[in-house]
Amino acid sequence: MDIETKQANLKIKKVFGTDEFAVNGKIDIDGNIKKILYVNAISSVQNFETLDTNCNISGRIQVSVACLLDGGIKNVVSDFPYTTNMQVLSQDISIFTQAKDIKFEQNQNSIDISVLVNAEAIGFENQEITEIESQDEAVVLKTEDIAVNTAVNAGESKFTQSLTIELDKQDAQILYVNASSNIDKTESFVDQITISANCEVKIGYISDNIFYEVSKIVEYNQEISCLNALPNMKTTASVNVAGVNYVQDSQNVNIVVSLNAYVSCYKQEILNITKDAYSIENNLQINYECKNYIDFVEQKHMNANALAKIDGINDAVILGLFNYKAKIAKTEIQNGILTVDCIVFTKELYKFAENEELNTCDVNIPLVLKTPTNAKSVDDVLVDINKLTINKNNEVEIESIVSFVEQKETYIEFVDSMKETERKEEEQSAITVYIAKPNQTIFDVAKALNVLPDSVDTAELIDGKFNGGEKIFVYNPINAEF
Repeated sequence: MDIETKQANLKIKKVFGTDEFAVNGKIDIDGNIKKILYVNAISSVQNFETLDTNCNISGRIQVSVACLLDGGIKNVVSDFPYTTNMQVLSQDISIFTQAKDIKFEQNQNSIDISVLVNAEAIGFENQEITEIESQDEAVVLKTEDIAVNTAVNAGESKFTQSLTIELDKQDAQILYVNASSNIDKTESFVDQITISANCEVKIGYISDNIFYEVSKIVEYNQEISCLNALPNMKTTASVNVAGVNYVQDSQNVNIVVSLNAYVSCYKQEILNITKDAYSIENNLQINYECKNYIDFVEQKHMNANALAKIDGINDAVILGLFNYKAKIAKTEIQNGILTVDCIVFTKELYKFAENEELNTCDVNIPLVLKTPTNAKSVDDVLVDINKLTINKNNEVEIESIVSFVEQKETYIEFVDSMKETERKEEEQSAITVYIAKPNQTIFDVAKALNVLPDSVDTAELIDGKFNGGEKIFVYNPINAEF
């Protein structure tokens, strides 16, 4: 029996390591601190190196703090470099970090900061599927073509976007400068992927104890090297803000946003899977294997708006909400709708009528977002909050973008191996009459009678299958040799 095998390699995305660690630092403030109004942290990876199962990571935490001093509001931005080591299961990875939690302690002229950082090692894992070919005419193989998307390569890029925002007030005291980036589309070319996206910067400031927020959007295209990429391949991409630096010059604020982009490229591959096999001489042992392959379909970015109720502070005037971000609690797909349950963490800026001094408090807003999808499962779900607006009823109008990767589950059952067993002798007649079962094919009939498919009469065959009940003539010469 002449059996040949070959390997089909599929690349799928996988997490190869996770870690949590704390980065501690101290920010000195020029003046006596009356109150801390705002603290924000951004984590970014500067470099990493893998050796066996160890990955050495160097990065930085950018911390932005707004304090209320005797002379007004003071905004300070400080960088805290860090190095750490984590265990990984592959060397072909990319490292992503995120500031998960911030703790701080106020002193008279300084602030002690502790940032909890979450790190992930993301890469691609090879899944091998054995394809079997037979050159033996006595062995019948039933195959099926299955289309899957397999990763080709990934690429990264670090770049900056510069812009200037003009403030309406001359005596503006900046409370915060935040940035975000949203992807409009990605397009693949030869060995590169181009991201079309926008960078939005928001400045919150105080003038005459009145809160103002101004924003500006800059559109950009960024080319990222991605080996083996070809035109019109499917792609995924993400862009993270790695830092925001600014200089205030009277009413102009000059801003530089540091961005990190990550892209992946996929191609469709047709696998000729051996679904069944048998020998007409009854001397074949077949071993089957099953695999669930999670197949990438498409990355989507959908607008999702909602209303949520917040409880205000008694006798307080709410000036605005700022520093908002969403944490996803649960995702669910039913009837073509993706439902994302999350909590929006934000800060509320307020003041009392009899006391003009500014105050802030933490506000957690439960949020349910719904968006249509054709997939049965999704991955890489992200919620970016674009805007929070308080209306007259103390309701928060929330504008957001939900990003996710649509997936489908491909169930592959295939012949993994075959081997020759002891031959069985059988009496054979020249013509066999077989009563077909519903939806049987000539392969099914041939397998049931241990004959070649060419021996099965196809006169009653409709669209490749029998309806059931037909009398099928099977021609099998006596003393035939196979």
